[in-house]
Amino acid sequence: MITVLEWLGLWVGVSLAAGLLIAVAGYRRNTLRRRAEESRRIDPPDGEPQD
Repeated sequence: MITVLEWLGLWVGVSLAAGLLIAVAGYRRNTLRRRAEESRRIDPPDGEPQD
């Protein structure tokens, strides 16, 4: 039978792993988006609409 401490340890481990995965995924998405914006950021001359 699983004790309360084992359940608690398992829950903490799983939640930490999930939080880390979400943080890494969000960080990578933001850096990729920023890189794409910087490579596209060629300022158009005044008067032209920006897409």
